[in-house]
Amino acid sequence: MISVTYRGHAGCTEVGVVRRALVLVAFLSLGAAPAAADELGDLRQAVARLGRAATVVEADRAALARAYAERTDEIAALKARASSFGRDRKLQSLLAESRDMALALDRKDALLARAAAELMAARRALVAALDRELAAARGPREALEKERAEVAARMGEARRLKIPDETIAPDDDAEDLSYKAGALAQAEGELRAEQVQLVRRAAEYRRQARLVKSRARADEQDVLDDSEPRRAAPTGPAKDTSTPQPTTPIDGPPGQVNPGTERVAAPPVDPSVVLSDVVDAGTLDELRRAERTGEPAARAKAAERAAQALGERADALRRRRAEMERRARALRGEAP
Repeated sequence: MISVTYRGHAGCTEVGVVRRALVLVAFLSLGAAPAAADELGDLRQAVARLGRAATVVEADRAALARAYAERTDEIAALKARASSFGRDRKLQSLLAESRDMALALDRKDALLARAAAELMAARRALVAALDRELAAARGPREALEKERAEVAARMGEARRLKIPDETIAPDDDAEDLSYKAGALAQAEGELRAEQVQLVRRAAEYRRQARLVKSRARADEQDVLDDSEPRRAAPTGPAKDTSTPQPTTPIDGPPGQVNPGTERVAAPPVDPSVVLSDVVDAGTLDELRRAERTGEPAARAKAAERAAQALGERADALRRRRAEMERRARALRGEAP
């Protein structure tokens, strides 16, 4: 059985770093004048500090989630054994520990969400400062533009997914068709990548939904009541006591166990915006409704539907690309 130590003020150091850096970001982002060199330097340092703090919180949360999964495995093994005084006492203790861990995970999730939001605010301030610097044409533009692009990419400023020209016009020659086929291949790859992200998010949302249900059941049921005298339990099956389920793996193919990872960050931008040009209106509406409700089960269902729609769209692009390539070969007089 593993041992987990709890700290009463877990995460206080990280919170302090986050707060100090955020105050600096708020102060520096108030000005509308072109960014001075020291302002850019301060904002860069603030982003770096907030990034390190968020990484520490993420690592702590991941370690706690792994410990929680191991504890639930122990509980499941004990529940499979016949009831006895020693077994029931140990199971009661593990159930209490698992509930404490679940609450600790909730606190870590809240801290992680706050750290991510504050890091996003810091990056926005840095991008705004870089924009002012670029507008004033100060410094080497190439380096500033590259830095801005990198920060913006980390902010999740994802462009909308677009589908290039899918038509095969009568006057298209072999070169035109080859160009179009290449563009479709790139778009297909982007759709597949986004599909993978949606599948992972759906798995994480399903895990969250299971945790909500299992915690509710664990609060309602118990193997032993502390107010009752401790005595040997009769031989026979033990009373079923629900317990939080192990975390669901989110890396790798569906169904493949990967205990080293148990979290996918929430999407930095509204997925309905990213997908607005590539999936149907019904799927987009479901995504928006799910984000508004905030319910994990609804979010999982919407993400799964969007992932399926992206997969079907990518399959259609692949078929269209193959058709273009066949047409291009025919125009060149090559063998099919």
